[in-house]
Amino acid sequence: MVPGLTNLDPRAQQFRSVQKRLLVKFKERNPTSTNHLDLLLSATYQQLNVLSQQLSSVEAELKAAANILGCSTMVVLLSLRFQHNIDLEVHRLAMLA
Repeated sequence: MVPGLTNLDPRAQQFRSVQKRLLVKFKERNPTSTNHLDLLLSATYQQLNVLSQQLSSVEAELKAAANILGCSTMVVLLSLRFQHNIDLEVHRLAMLA
């Protein structure tokens, strides 16, 4: 499993929680100090950005690996078809499987 994926959900939950706490503080008539919640919100946002970028790069690598696997499978099936004189119908069935 991707390490960033396991951290994404808790960070998103933390971000929403800090957002709610800040909103409550700002809605008060006489808002008190934010107690560095704005810094925590900013740091959590940056962590979310880093994790989402990591996840995007892993997804791109996964797509590339899937393409390589599909092409390799196609080459093996074509090689078997020509090597053993398999007719086109059987080859198409093997491609669909």
